[in-house]
Parts: sequence; structure tokens; C-alpha cells
Amino acid sequence: MSGRISTQGLYLQSLAAMLNQQAALARTQQQVSTGRRFAVAADDPVAASRELDLNRSIRRIDQLQQNISIANHRLGLEDNALAEVTDTLQRVRELAVLANSDTNEGTRDIIVEELDQLLNHLVQTANSSDGEGGFLFSGFAAAGQPFVRDNTSVQYRGDQGQRFLQIGPERRVADGDSGAGIFQFVRNGNGTFTTAAAGTNTGSAIIDNGALRNAAAWIPDNYTINFLTDTDYEVTDGGGVPILVGTYEDGGVISFAGIDVSLSGPAAAGDRFEIQPSRYQDIFASVQDFIDVATGQSADTGARAVFHSAMNTVLGNIDRALEHIATTRTRVGTRLNALDDQGQLNLDSRLSLESTLSDVRDIDLIEAASRLDLERVSLQAAQQAFLRVQNLSLFRLLG
Repeated sequence: MSGRISTQGLYLQSLAAMLNQQAALARTQQQVSTGRRFAVAADDPVAASRELDLNRSIRRIDQLQQNISIANHRLGLEDNALAEVTDTLQRVRELAVLANSDTNEGTRDIIVEELDQLLNHLVQTANSSDGEGGFLFSGFAAAGQPFVRDNTSVQYRGDQGQRFLQIGPERRVADGDSGAGIFQFVRNGNGTFTTAAAGTNTGSAIIDNGALRNAAAWIPDNYTINFLTDTDYEVTDGGGVPILVGTYEDGGVISFAGIDVSLSGPAAAGDRFEIQPSRYQDIFASVQDFIDVATGQSADTGARAVFHSAMNTVLGNIDRALEHIATTRTRVGTRLNALDDQGQLNLDSRLSLESTLSDVRDIDLIEAASRLDLERVSLQAAQQAFLRVQNLSLFRLLG
């Protein structure tokens, strides 16, 4: 009895060794053919869980990279549009300089015609497509045309929405600006205050755009320079209270409330000049003001001086618009640089994750190929051993 059990045990042991070698060889063959350490999660639950986490992180980075691509595209379109706006405003400024010269009075009708075309072009640029069937500067209301021009003004029908895209684990960037922020929120005058000559002036004095001398002393109010005589003036505040009296000097500077303004040319008694705090004025209105000022100019001496004062204001408004667009383009450029920087960081992170994933999931093909050859030899040895055991006389007797 003990000999029969011993022989049967030897038989089963040889069979088990052969089957184990076959299973090991099959696993190694599968690893070599797929390049993976495990076929199903049950083969290595810890590694499988780690693989899921790493793949999830890689997909998250891929989404961030897609957001970067979208933001790059939209910001590129915005920068191109702003470059076109800059070129158009530069041409408007050139025309303003021409129109402000008395030697070009005969060409002002032609200038007005070109200005009308330039204003239309500005509106068309402000209505640029976002490349996705909508409009670039409509804010969240991207499906609707943002700017509509009528006979006297340009109306904004978008909103002030600004979309932010996640481009890094803890980093977001705006993929554009609303039309309101670009074209409407521009301070007129010199950015602090505006100057204007009263339309009833009869003298030849022309006021410049002035400058802020002392921000701490500046008190926003509606100030008026009143000429009591050809040479004597007083400055009153918004309540009509005199805050300064002086004697006018052609080309001299009048200083009060932390600001400086300069007048050039002879003044007349009763002439009046207004100084008011700057307010938001859209770029289209600044161009329309130019059209209005340059249309139907009178040759009267007083009206000519009022015209030149108004043209100084026009030039100041155009300069503010150009500065505003330049500032916006700088912000766009900063965002584009941020996209490039974050994109590289994301790529570096993805490479690191892929390397870790490979360590967790992929086999060493050289090692696996060597192991495969070894397991083939081991299987052959197990098979031969099984055959020898199977051919023992006792097995033949049992058969």
C-alpha cells in the first residue's frame, strides 16, 4: 500500500511540476507578446490600481494641454485683431495731425470720408470671428454680434464675461477679453482729465490736453478758466467758487488742483475753457468725435481756435486708445508666454508619469526573453521527467 501511494505521489508531483512550468511559460509568452507585466487586475491588484491612477493623471494632463491649445488659438486671434486695431488707429492719428494743420483745410472732406471707412473697419475688426462660428469679443454671449454701428454711435451688445481655462493643476488663464474691456473702457483726455474750449469763444487761444502734476493734490471736479479781460482770468470749481486768479501769458502754464494746463494764442474777454475729470469713452466714439469736429469747419478766427482745441482733445483720445490697446496686447502676450511655460511643465510631468507607468506596467523585454528561454528549457526537463516516471514498470502494471 505504501509503495502504491508513493508511486502515485511521484506521478502527481511530476505532473504538477510540468503543469506549473507550462503555466509559467504561458504567462511569460503573454508578457512578451503584450509588453505588460499583468493581463488582468487579479494578476497584480496593487500594480493595476497604480496603473489606473497614473493613466487618470495622464488623461488630466492631456486635457490641460488641449485647453492650452484652445487658449493659444483664441489669444492668437485676439492679438491679430488688436494689431489690426492698432494699425487703424495709427492711421486715424495721422489723419488727425493732418486735419489739425491749417494748410490742409481743403482736404478735410476727404479726411472725413476716409475716417468713415476706418470707423467701419474698426467695427468689423471688433466683430472678428472666434474661429468656432461665434464672435471673439462678445464675452459669454459669443453667438451674438458684439458691435452694431448706427448713424451716430456704435453699440455693444455683448457682455463683460471672460472665460478662464485650466492649464495647470493650480493655474488658470483667460482665453480672451470682452469687447467692453477692449473697446469701451478707455479713459479720455489725458487719462486724468479732459480740456475743451467753449464753442462761443472769440479769441484765438488754444488749450492743450494738460498734465497731472501732483496726484495727491488732484481733486476731481468740473473746473472753468474764465477770461475776465484779454489778459485776466480766474479759475472756478464746479460750484462756481474762484480758486485761482491770474494774468494770462501766451504759452504759459496755469496750475491748480495738482494739474497743469497751457494756453497758446491771444485770448478774449468772455472766453471760457472747461476742465473735467476723465471718463470712459469707447474707441469708436473717439473716432466719431474726430469726424464730427472735422465736418463743416468754419474759417472764423474764434471757431478755428475752438477747432484746434478740439483736435488736441481728439489726438489725446486717440493716444489713450493706442495706449489702452498696447496694454491689452501686453496682457495677451503675457498669457501666451504663460501658456508656453505651463505647456512645457505639463509635458515634463507627462513624461515623468509615463516613465513611472512604464515601470509599473511594462516588462523588461530582454529579461523576459531570457526568462522565456529558461522556462522553455525547464518545461522540456519537466516533460522528460514526467515521461520517465510514466514509463516506470509499476505504472504499466497499473495500466
